[in-house]
Amino acid sequence: CVLLADEMGLGKTIQAVATMRLLVRRGELERILVVAPAAVIRNWRDELGKWAPELRVLEITGSREQRAWKLDARVHVKIVSYETLRADHLRAAKRHGPWDLVCLDEAQRIKNIASAISGVVRSIASRRRWALTGTPLENSVDDLRSILSFLRPIGPDGRKVVDISDRGIGSACGDVQLRRKKSEVLPDLPPKMVTELFVPLCRRQREEYDMLLSVGVDELRQKGAAATVTDVLALITRLKQICNFSTVGGCSSKLEDVAARLAALRGEGHKALVFSQFTNEINGV
Repeated sequence: CVLLADEMGLGKTIQAVATMRLLVRRGELERILVVAPAAVIRNWRDELGKWAPELRVLEITGSREQRAWKLDARVHVKIVSYETLRADHLRAAKRHGPWDLVCLDEAQRIKNIASAISGVVRSIASRRRWALTGTPLENSVDDLRSILSFLRPIGPDGRKVVDISDRGIGSACGDVQLRRKKSEVLPDLPPKMVTELFVPLCRRQREEYDMLLSVGVDELRQKGAAATVTDVLALITRLKQICNFSTVGGCSSKLEDVAARLAALRGEGHKALVFSQFTNEINGV
């Protein structure tokens, strides 16, 4: 039983998939049930295909009849959403005996021990149980107690986890939890460096900018007390858009600068992430 509680972004899914693959190759796993939010089921399918391509994988989706034969199918890994499992838990629990492994992704979904889905996952028999969450102690000790009651209902002192005191729950957690922080595994990352670059506008942009600024300020003055913050922000937005691209001819000093930097980065084998307030075809980078 494992509570994999690494911070977000450190690869909990990949670690789980790699371990599944090793245990299948050893002959220790044949039937695996992965329970995940519906939004990440496709991601699980992709990661399994990338890191454990020899495993047969099936998503439990579709109509009730389709889900029924999929739950009965002989494959290594079945991926199901929490909502679907709540509807099909009787079939999932009774077919072919205990599962070799039940793995909960985003295990904070069962933080409420009294919820229906929490009771469902605890009722499914399995020889191994894993819970993946970057926030094992999200709101209260009771949240952690609920996750631990799925992993190992009996604590290290022989008592049920639900009966262990708040002080003793730390020992029960330490018995199953693996947790890494980014600061522990990425010591080679340098501190963030912020460099401000001032890029002169091309002639067309400069002319449009100056004209719009002059006209816009005159309009605000004419409105006098009737001018609003929204009017000012609208003018600023139009000025920002001209700083990205000229509305006549489309020239852009900023785009030329970004393109040159990206070309240099790519030539050196680096990657870049570009943020822009505007992403449409007219004003976006």
